[in-house]
Amino acid sequence: LLLRLVGNVIRDAEDSAMMSKVFGDIDTSTVFCGCETWRDHFQWMQKHISRLKEGGREEKHRSEIEAALRYIEDNLGEPLTLSRIADHVNFSKNYFSQLFKQSMGENLVDYIARIRINRAKELLLSSDYKVYEIAAEVGFESQHYFNRLFKTLVGVTPTEYRNIKCFS
Repeated sequence: LLLRLVGNVIRDAEDSAMMSKVFGDIDTSTVFCGCETWRDHFQWMQKHISRLKEGGREEKHRSEIEAALRYIEDNLGEPLTLSRIADHVNFSKNYFSQLFKQSMGENLVDYIARIRINRAKELLLSSDYKVYEIAAEVGFESQHYFNRLFKTLVGVTPTEYRNIKCFS
C-alpha cells in the first residue's frame, strides 16, 4: 500500500521540474528504500508529500502572483492595498496575503515598500525631480514617511543617496 502511494505521488507530480523543486537533487528511490523501519518510511512520505503539495500550490497560482506583481509595478504611484490587489487577481484578502508571503518570501506591505524605494533610487539618479516629487511619483503621500523609510532601508536619506551616487 505504501509503495503504491509513493508511485501515485510521483506519477501525479506534473513534471520533473516540480519533483526537482520538491526533492532537490536527491535520488528519492534510494532515500526511500534506505529507510529501515515502516515508521521511517511513513515519516519520509509525510515530509515529502507535504513539500510536493506546497510545490503544486505555488505552481498553480504562479500566474496570479505574476499578475499581482505586474499590477503593483503598473500602479506604483497609486494607493496599493491588499484589498485592491487581491480583488485584481480574484482572491480573498486573507488567502492572497498567505499565498503572496509563501510565494515571495515577504509580506505584501514590505514588498511594495521595497519596490517603491528601489524605483525612487532609480529616479534620484536619473532625474532632476525634487525629493517630494519622487516620493509622490512612487506612491508615498507623506515625504516625511518616505524619507524615514528610505533611510531605514537604504541607510542614508534620499538627498544623501543622490549626492553620494553623483560623486561616485
